Amino acid sequence: MRRKVSKIGSSTLMVSLPSKWCKANQVKKGDEVEVAVQDNALSISTKEQPIKLSRATIDISKLSINITKRLLFVYHKAGYDEIEIFFTDAKQLRPVLNKIQTMLVGYEVIEQSSRRCLIKYLTGDGSPDKENVIRRLFLVLLSFAEECQKAITERRIKDIEELFILEDTINRLSNLIERLINKESNKTNKSIFLYLIIWVLESMGDDYRDLCKQFIIRKKIGKWNPALEELFRKVNSLLRSYYECYYQFSLEQIDSIAAKQHALSKELEEYQPKTDEERILLIHLIKINGRVENLLGSTIGLYI
Repeated sequence: MRRKVSKIGSSTLMVSLPSKWCKANQVKKGDEVEVAVQDNALSISTKEQPIKLSRATIDISKLSINITKRLLFVYHKAGYDEIEIFFTDAKQLRPVLNKIQTMLVGYEVIEQSSRRCLIKYLTGDGSPDKENVIRRLFLVLLSFAEECQKAITERRIKDIEELFILEDTINRLSNLIERLINKESNKTNKSIFLYLIIWVLESMGDDYRDLCKQFIIRKKIGKWNPALEELFRKVNSLLRSYYECYYQFSLEQIDSIAAKQHALSKELEEYQPKTDEERILLIHLIKINGRVENLLGSTIGLYI
């Protein structure tokens, strides 16, 4: 048995719905329902569904701060709205609160006592626009890559130290995007591809960060072979080409990037470093170049 109800859209029309579903959701003839398009399928739901908050409770008394931070990152990315934290010593909570303030966009402490803390995701006027955040992530990563190249090849150690704020921003933005993806009610298979792309972009930020750390530890940078400097420029140029392809996708562009990446991979493998510093830079350039290849398959899946 099926019943007719109206739906919300550019116009109102009658559709037949299963009687059992209508009874379970208290939908009567003439009621309006929400219809979401998911590729070649439609998702139908009642008009005003209550917002379900996802909650978690953790006791960090016997956990290391490292694992505690990782848990918070996972909860944030997974879309949890409230986290209740129990602890035995306030010292355990301080680094947690610092991580919330600096890295987990939207999380705020709303209650705190000597043994308990409640964190809630506060969105203000609403969730950020995902596409705008993705664009910001790309631009910050490109800035990090290019400024890293300039500071290292020009041997400016002090300027390298100033770049870590960009890596922190990359982490914050990627965490937020992954959360927004997981919170979407109309996720499709393409959401998986986008999630993988964001993960790889965040990993590239880590690669540039680790490269910077190596030279800060050494406290000095020797002269570079101009050929290695050119390879550094080519790796960053390849990343920018991918960014442009992401927003103006075509299989021809993907094919061109794949060919450039393969040729650059060969150049990097054939380069013979003459110093430890050149060897460090070369290792990271090979890793970053490989990340671009990892992006291509997911990008095809996202757009086709």
